[in-house]
Amino acid sequence: MNFYYSKTDFLNYEIAGKGTPLVLLHGLGGSINSWSLVREELEKHFQLILVDLKGFGDSSKPETGYSPQDQADLVVKLVKELKLKEFILCGHSHGGLIALLACFQVKPKKLVLIDAPLFDEELPSFLQPLRNPFLLKMFLAMYPPKARASLLMEKLFYAPEKLPEKIKKRYELFLSTNDSIRVMSESAKAFQINSKQIQSFNTLGIELLLVWGAKDEVVPVAHAEKMHSLVKSELKLIPECGHNPHEEKPTELKNILLNS
Repeated sequence: MNFYYSKTDFLNYEIAGKGTPLVLLHGLGGSINSWSLVREELEKHFQLILVDLKGFGDSSKPETGYSPQDQADLVVKLVKELKLKEFILCGHSHGGLIALLACFQVKPKKLVLIDAPLFDEELPSFLQPLRNPFLLKMFLAMYPPKARASLLMEKLFYAPEKLPEKIKKRYELFLSTNDSIRVMSESAKAFQINSKQIQSFNTLGIELLLVWGAKDEVVPVAHAEKMHSLVKSELKLIPECGHNPHEEKPTELKNILLNS
């Protein structure tokens, strides 16, 4: 389904399952398909609202407007359009930051952050080449799509060699298209964190669950531990897991979402 936020541009989203609404926001470079390994089981317990963020998946890919706040504003518009009540908002990585920002405009009954960058003193290292046109051009010239995917997965996963082949192919396909790389670059350039705003989350009165891969090298557990110390929350660590629990440890993530 398409939610038009302008005359020409839209967010693609899907609704599946019955139960408490659970809005799922993927990370940078992801899409609705990022949740494929957990979707079937979650559909049995929740009404899933899976969103392709602006510029990703089957959503429109305009030239500008890719800051976390820009994305959060569109998620808020979609939530209001769907008239969601008593819903859970869940975001992974970049999508987690977007979800948190959205909470300052709409009030879910729970926010779930999965390996989300929350503090600007230790930003994901892969943002730097994406922000620098010269470095990005060199990287693309040096590495074909399969090599790009391999390098990225080495960073994202604790044990990339154990990933299903379809996950590996998905990364390779994404990193082979010019539109995908352009949107990634624009998102990286616009990426910013307002740590003071994040620390004021306590004032919203929203239940918070932090879920982290214990071996995350992209957004280290220190982000989760700091947030946990500042904001009333529950913290769950997944052993032997990197930045993407929904793809590396889907069973463990499903159990946490169903039992927390």
